[in-house]
Amino acid sequence: MERIDNSQKTLFRAKTNKKEEEIEIYHDEGYENPKINYPFIHQFIATPTRSKKVFYGLLEEVRKKHHGENLSIKWKKIKKGAWNRNMIAKEWLELLSVAMRNEPLKWLGLNREPIILKEPLGVKISSNFINSLDNLSDSFYRNTKTPRERRRRKYESLMYMGIKGLTSFCFNPEHTNYSRVIIARLCTDGENGSIPIDNKRMINKLEWNLRDYVEIKTDKIEGIPKSKVKTEEVDFEELTDLVLGSTRYLCGYEERNETKDTIVTPLREIYNKAKRNRKGREASGHYRSFSVSECKINENNEMTFELLCPTESNINGIYQKRLNL
Repeated sequence: MERIDNSQKTLFRAKTNKKEEEIEIYHDEGYENPKINYPFIHQFIATPTRSKKVFYGLLEEVRKKHHGENLSIKWKKIKKGAWNRNMIAKEWLELLSVAMRNEPLKWLGLNREPIILKEPLGVKISSNFINSLDNLSDSFYRNTKTPRERRRRKYESLMYMGIKGLTSFCFNPEHTNYSRVIIARLCTDGENGSIPIDNKRMINKLEWNLRDYVEIKTDKIEGIPKSKVKTEEVDFEELTDLVLGSTRYLCGYEERNETKDTIVTPLREIYNKAKRNRKGREASGHYRSFSVSECKINENNEMTFELLCPTESNINGIYQKRLNL
């Protein structure tokens, strides 16, 4: 498997005047299912508070363009023949790609009207896989009384590491134009999946263990219920679900089909940039705007994370390349 030089440099074209960014983090999870070869995954999208209304407005324009104002844009609903939903999903991923670039936004709105902003939207995405939550050693959760509580603690541990990894990788002052990042809000899918989150424990762990350039200002993790009224929060959660499914698909955990191959094209093009050499990655407009990692358990039962590059092979279909960035 191809490995890449793990030395790192400051963001290409980085300015000396670094900025502070306040963000909202949206989260969704996908549960492991050995019968269909699904791993467990935590998915995150970080949206700056300064640009979220613009981003939301553009997402809604795409809905309106394809007459899908009330449609649920979920990965499991993507299928052949669902034309409106499929077009919205593809254009949402195209918009996400533009919103993640480290350069001013340029986008064609309704009626192909050019939309040009002076600043990047600054959106980031991060995916964290593990083959199964059961891979995490029970020895670290001896104080739990039931298997359900132990599984919840494992879920929270991986979620905490995912948030820490997102902020450390995408907002590190040594490698980006950011001086500091402030987590103003944490949101997750409706009922927190089937595993309720202990808000107090999660927030306390984040407050005590985040990097010194990361601050958390919220005291809760908000569940965003599903709704036909497409608020900012509902759209961002649906987009998070879409990115989760698309990333899992590109990592080879689903059977390929033409419909989904077309829809995931914008995300595939982003992830393919991780295959470039070091200078090519640093010059990319998406440098440190995304990460896909796999959690492994070492001989000491400790978690380690290895960055992945979901890519394609014309001969062998979808496969994984593990990268040390």
